Formats: sequence, structure tokens, C-alpha cells
Amino acid sequence: MKIMLPASILSLPWLIFAAALGAAAHAHSEPAHLACDGATSTMGVGTDVEAKSLLSLVIDLGARTAKVEGHPAVPIRGPVDEDLVAFASPKTSDDVLDGTVNRITGEVLIYFVTNPANKFHGRCHRPQALF
Repeated sequence: MKIMLPASILSLPWLIFAAALGAAAHAHSEPAHLACDGATSTMGVGTDVEAKSLLSLVIDLGARTAKVEGHPAVPIRGPVDEDLVAFASPKTSDDVLDGTVNRITGEVLIYFVTNPANKFHGRCHRPQALF
């Protein structure tokens, strides 16, 4: 005896697969808001001065941008599906020259174009909502 199933039931696994793909794509399109703590160093010949710092960083993989608190967004460079996400300004006149964020460890390194130049090195994490 052969059981015949309606075509709509046979296509059900494909619908579930397509929905899961859509949900995964949507999850990657939401910007990641990160809280980063570390140290900012003033870079110069023999004048490195380090101070504890906090900053917020928004990584938007959909828009391929990184935005450091108080600075304009800069483009993400290279692939976004690897552990290290790199970003860099195409113009040396921008405040944020370049940086990297490790998606696994949260380690971040950002260079700022200031006079003298500054470097932030620390760790980022997803913060809990305050309210």
C-alpha cells in the first residue's frame, strides 16, 4: 500500500529551512552595541601616557560600518565572517584611523588621528540594559 502525501506537506521542510535562513540573516543584520574598557595611550616619541578608558562601539555588519562613541562611522574592511573584524577610514582626516575587534575574545585595538595620536586597547562585551 502506497501512501500519497499532499505536495504542501512535502515542501514543509524547505519552508522551515528557508525561515531559519531568514532568521539567521536577520540576526546578523542587527548592529552589535558593545561596551569596551581598557586604556588609551598617547603615542609619541618617548611620551607614551596611558589612562584607563571606557568607550562604546557599534559594529553594523549589514551596513559594514564601525562607529566609536562620539566619532563618525568608518567602513569595515575585508571579510566579516572571520574572528577578526577590521575597520579603517578611507580618509586620514577622520578621527578614527583604524581598528580591529576580535569577535571571540572581545579584544579591541583602535587608533585615533589626533595631535598627538591616541591608541585604545581593551576588551569589549555586550552590555546589559540599564533600564
